[in-house]
Amino acid sequence: MPVIPRYRPDVQLPPYGYVTGLWPHPLNHPEGHSHQSPHPLLSDPARQADIFTVDPRPWSVEIPERQEFLYALDLFNHGYYWEAHEAWEGLWQAARKIPSPASLAPAEGLAPAAILALFFQALIKLAAAGVKAREGRGVGVARHLRRAAELLDLVTLRVAPREELWGLNLTELRHFSVKWRSIPLPPLVGREQPVLVVWPEQLRLRDLPLEGTPE
Repeated sequence: MPVIPRYRPDVQLPPYGYVTGLWPHPLNHPEGHSHQSPHPLLSDPARQADIFTVDPRPWSVEIPERQEFLYALDLFNHGYYWEAHEAWEGLWQAARKIPSPASLAPAEGLAPAAILALFFQALIKLAAAGVKAREGRGVGVARHLRRAAELLDLVTLRVAPREELWGLNLTELRHFSVKWRSIPLPPLVGREQPVLVVWPEQLRLRDLPLEGTPE
C-alpha cells in the first residue's frame, strides 16, 4: 500500500482507530487512547472572526481550531474515521454557536459561520461513512455519503462562484461522496490490525502539499 504523508506530522496519530465493540471507547473508557483529553472546542470569542473566515489558506493562521482541521484531515486519510468525526464535530458545534449574516460576500473572503457549519457537517458525514465501512454496514456507508453530497450541494450553492472552502475543492468532495457509495466493504478485522484505510484516495488541500514522515 502506498505511503500516506501527513499535514500535521508534529502530532502523533492514535494507536488504534476506534470501532465499536473492538476497542475501548477513546474518551469514556479508562484505557481509551484519548481518555480525559476532551476535544478542544472554541473558547475565546475574540478569535471567532479569525477562525470562521474563509481564508483560502486556513493553515496560515496559527490557532488551535485551524490546526485541528488539518489534524482531522490526517485522521481521515489514515483510517481514523471515528476520530476524524469527533475532530470535525468540534468545529461544527463551534460554528453553529456563532451568529452570522444571512448573505455571503465572496469578494470580501467572508462566509457565515452557518455555511461553514454545513461544510463541517458534510465532512462529518464522510467520516461517519468510514466508520460504517469499518463496521461492515454498507447501507450506512451509502446513507452517510448521500447526505454528505446533499450538504455539499447546499454549500456550493451558497458560496458560488467560490469553488473551495478551507482549502478543499467542493466539486472534488462531492465526487468523492458519490464515487465511493458502492465501494466493496473491507474485511472485518480484529485487533491484529488497529487501523484500516477504507478509501483508495485521500482528501487533499490545494496549495499545501502533504509532508512529513507518516506514522
